[in-house]
Amino acid sequence: MRLRFGITEKLIIVIVASVLLLMVVAGYYSFKYQKNLLLSQFDERAIVMITGLAVSSEYPVLTANDKLLESLAVSVLKQKDVVLCQVKDKAGKILFHRGETNKVRSIRSYVASVMTQQSAASLDEMVLGVQKEVKEKIGEVYLVLSLDRIMEEMNKQRNFIILLTLIGMVLIFVFISYFIRAILGRPIRELVKGTNRISSGDLGYKVPVKTQDEIGVLALSFNAMTDDLQRVTVSRDSLVSEINERKRAEAALRDAESQQRTLIKNIPQKIFYKDTSSVYILCNESYAIDLKINPRDIKGKTDYDFFPRELAYEYIKGDQETMFSRNVMYREEEYVNGGQKVTVETVKAPVKDDAGNVIGVFGIFWDITDRKRAEEELKNAYEQLKNVQAQAVQSAKMASMGLLAGGVAHEINNPLAGVLNNVQMIKMLAEQKKDFSFNDFREILAVIEESAARCKKITQSLLNFSRTSKGAFHSVSLNDSIEQVVIIIGHELKLQNVTIRKELQPDLPLIMGDAQLLQQVIFDLINNSKWAIQQKKVSGGEGVIILKTAYILGEKKIVFSVADTGIGIDKDNLSKIFEPFFTTKPVGEGTGLGLSIIYNIIKAHHGNIEVESIIGQGTTFKIMLPVI
Repeated sequence: MRLRFGITEKLIIVIVASVLLLMVVAGYYSFKYQKNLLLSQFDERAIVMITGLAVSSEYPVLTANDKLLESLAVSVLKQKDVVLCQVKDKAGKILFHRGETNKVRSIRSYVASVMTQQSAASLDEMVLGVQKEVKEKIGEVYLVLSLDRIMEEMNKQRNFIILLTLIGMVLIFVFISYFIRAILGRPIRELVKGTNRISSGDLGYKVPVKTQDEIGVLALSFNAMTDDLQRVTVSRDSLVSEINERKRAEAALRDAESQQRTLIKNIPQKIFYKDTSSVYILCNESYAIDLKINPRDIKGKTDYDFFPRELAYEYIKGDQETMFSRNVMYREEEYVNGGQKVTVETVKAPVKDDAGNVIGVFGIFWDITDRKRAEEELKNAYEQLKNVQAQAVQSAKMASMGLLAGGVAHEINNPLAGVLNNVQMIKMLAEQKKDFSFNDFREILAVIEESAARCKKITQSLLNFSRTSKGAFHSVSLNDSIEQVVIIIGHELKLQNVTIRKELQPDLPLIMGDAQLLQQVIFDLINNSKWAIQQKKVSGGEGVIILKTAYILGEKKIVFSVADTGIGIDKDNLSKIFEPFFTTKPVGEGTGLGLSIIYNIIKAHHGNIEVESIIGQGTTFKIMLPVI
């Protein structure tokens, strides 16, 4: 029988408990002294602060100077641990109050009187020139300081003392235990250990004999006894051990088989195991339900017993390919369930024995018909969304064309008028001269040619802009797209006293994009800037729109910005301007779709768009696009 407390343990407990008691008492008085010292220093600092504030507040309290009093009190509030300051006058009226104590766990309050000195003298004292000063209370200063920091400091010191005590106790315990156990405990433990080993059936265990004292003699006697006992019981122990080992192996096998059956039975996926001839060995409950059989009845059958011949052939072919390749195979297959064909995702893996030989195939599959249907519906919905978006972009573009109609008519009318005037001049000259040569009309024909080319360029730009985008991405020059839009809209902006300033970096790298969509973005941003400038209504002033491009080499991006001198956008609206149907324009002037379409177009080009604005100064839209 093992003793709860041996001789060595009792001796160690008495010595360690005595030392621990002394250390606890010493630690307690040390902590108490440190606590009183910290609180004393805390009180001294608080008294100095409140006394200084009371003396400094004499004049502000007498004169009720709130600002001076506030400046004095605020400086005190900045001091460490001060959470509340209050100053009252003689009548108890609060002249200053700031701070709160709700968020402070522990506080300490201090009160000091605000005194004033008055001169008081009797008639005799006035004659003699003697004057006596009398102090009078004119107010009161109230300070509240937080003890949280001091308490944290005291807790740290307490924890340090506790930690130091624990470390000392551990060291003392280890030191005392080592020597007591080395002298007395170790031999006794060896004897106890030998007794336990013998009682557990280890008859071959020998207690080591290290001393020649009474314990050593006892160890020799113990070893002789175990030799006699071992000779008698060795045969019996061998038989019992063999029986117990067999029982343990059988129990472990039963547990493993039970766990395997439970796992296979409850897995919702379909599971099967076939031999090298694709003959079923087992399947789980879920698979057997589909086949309308008991899981035990599948052994010895093949796929030809359950499925149409064509499907069965494909299943067996997949089994053989998996076993031949010795690799895991993943595929989508058709599967007959309740007379209906469904789509399943199948995983097949070769089964190998300990020598690495393939002895069968293991398979698991599950129904993905609903997932495939959902993927197809999602794909169709995505295509519809793309069509709706394209229609929205084209609608916005055609609406922009309506705005451009007047300006383009003026832009084309000027060169056409020049062509007509010069043709009439040729006609007049031809009527006046009977003999004329080509040189007589060279300059006039050059003007006609230049005017016609200008009309063609404007018309071509307008046709390109109005063409429906097919979403085909190819190499695009952003500078060329900007120039095309400026050709169309430039004249109209001049008529409205708006100047376009281009700061386009030459030799700009190409980007991958849709030229029509990018022109729509450029046009809408310029049109928004024009509207913002018109709303500003600067009398006699001129609005400016700055179009700027630059290449950032390190990031391989092109930055395109449109900046204006318009009314700007309110800060609260900046986070919402790209949302559909949100607009800052009055009713009838905007649909709220322009910037939303721009945002989607830029995202489709794998780019980003940002906006910065200052009310009354203007807005800048910045677009970053990756280069090819």
